[in-house]
Amino acid sequence: MTKKTNEEKPMKSTELKKGDKVLLTCGFIAQIMDNKNGNIRLANIYTDHGEEMGRVCVWDINAFVGEENGDFCFKTIELTPAQENAREISIKTFSFFYSKS
Repeated sequence: MTKKTNEEKPMKSTELKKGDKVLLTCGFIAQIMDNKNGNIRLANIYTDHGEEMGRVCVWDINAFVGEENGDFCFKTIELTPAQENAREISIKTFSFFYSKS
């Protein structure tokens, strides 16, 4: 069994800081614009049609994209147990958005 290196370890959602670039589940890149640790973060989202400022749920963030020690870094985001619970409640509450009909 091999030990994971620093680059392979997931990053906790609470470690995201203002200015960090992230990859969203929809495929767009966003830049975090606040230093809060809650479920909703303010982000500048880079879309195909320009830039948009808006709120992003932490469970809609796939990965941190940036540099660490001068090297390109791509780390998946790990949610806290409270955020996992909030995500499940959100999906149950708004399940009509996710229907497969």
